[in-house]
Amino acid sequence: MAPYQSDDNVIFLYHCLQHCSGDGKIDWEAVAVAIGSTKGASAIRYRRLKEKIEQDTGSTASKPSGASKAKKSDGTRKRKAPTKDEDDDDDDKPDKALPQVDGAADGAGPKRQTRGKKLD
Repeated sequence: MAPYQSDDNVIFLYHCLQHCSGDGKIDWEAVAVAIGSTKGASAIRYRRLKEKIEQDTGSTASKPSGASKAKKSDGTRKRKAPTKDEDDDDDDKPDKALPQVDGAADGAGPKRQTRGKKLD
């Protein structure tokens, strides 16, 4: 039998098993102290290592059904078909009266800009 060579991931998994409770919960604080890292970094390292192992072996039995990642769209979408109300507006008759350019809708003349000053 070949001599055993320790790998960083094997040592990390050993610490995870060592600091695991009976119900399968890992004490990430204790693992972080053992490997000289932070609690969050230890949990992320475990998750990534687990995903890599599952990908390499093809095992997905331990993944929950809702854990699948959402598929990103490639940026191409079909446009909605225009309805009869949304036609090309090539009609000669406008649906509504066009707004006045100067802002006066009733023909009383343009509005004076006073910048907040009251007029007499």
